[in-house]
Amino acid sequence: MEKGMLGEIYNIGTTFELAVTQLARELIKMMKNLSLDVDVDNWLEFVEDRPCQDLGYPLVSHKLHGLGWRPRLTGTRRILTIGWKLKRLSNAASHWLRVNIVTGFGKLHRPTLVSYTFSFVF
Repeated sequence: MEKGMLGEIYNIGTTFELAVTQLARELIKMMKNLSLDVDVDNWLEFVEDRPCQDLGYPLVSHKLHGLGWRPRLTGTRRILTIGWKLKRLSNAASHWLRVNIVTGFGKLHRPTLVSYTFSFVF
């Protein structure tokens, strides 16, 4: 980073939000190579919301925007980027990620929103 201030913290995020259940559906379709119109709810297990559940954790990235940074990918494109990375992983790492995304997050709460501020690091 050439324009940033030494010691400052810059969050990288967008204002794009997606329900956790919708994110899970999109990931399952992508990982199972299913068409967009297939119902995947049989892969999900819904549970009651926990008490005092937060609706989301968006990052505020206005400092980075002030330096001229803007997100380049849409929400759907970000999900496709995960698929691109999966194809380049070793078989063991790829299997681990598939198991943890598709089955490890099987218990979902409704209608929680997540801000699209995470990334997968490989």
